[in-house]
Amino acid sequence: MRQKTKIIILVSAIFGGIIIALFGGRIFLHFREANRTEKILCSPREIEIQIFEGKINPPSFKVKPKEMVVLTVTSLEGKHSFTFIDHPMLNWVRAEFEEPGETQIFTFYAPHEVGEYQFFCTREGHRAAGEEGVMIVE
Repeated sequence: MRQKTKIIILVSAIFGGIIIALFGGRIFLHFREANRTEKILCSPREIEIQIFEGKINPPSFKVKPKEMVVLTVTSLEGKHSFTFIDHPMLNWVRAEFEEPGETQIFTFYAPHEVGEYQFFCTREGHRAAGEEGVMIVE
């Protein structure tokens, strides 16, 4: 490897480490579109969902395709559960709540495909009572 290439790689690695240290893991992306440069600050989309008697609040939320999502699900009372309807990227996002106040946090990437992805409480009768919602990828 040429000396100049080694120096460029070393400087890039140092600069990347400094950016991560300064911005807490958030990354600045630059791209050129129609002869202009834009700067975007990327960080996970944080969503909080609460499950309680006959409701999931909020009943829907929006994310972008491939966006990193940090989903916090809390049962406010009674026994509940949380799951997405079968989708290969979301099958593992499942929770069972036995006590009020229990919380589970999931970090995942939104599906690549635009669409609506339903989630609900799997306890008998809870979905029919209104404990369901939708993640909208657009």
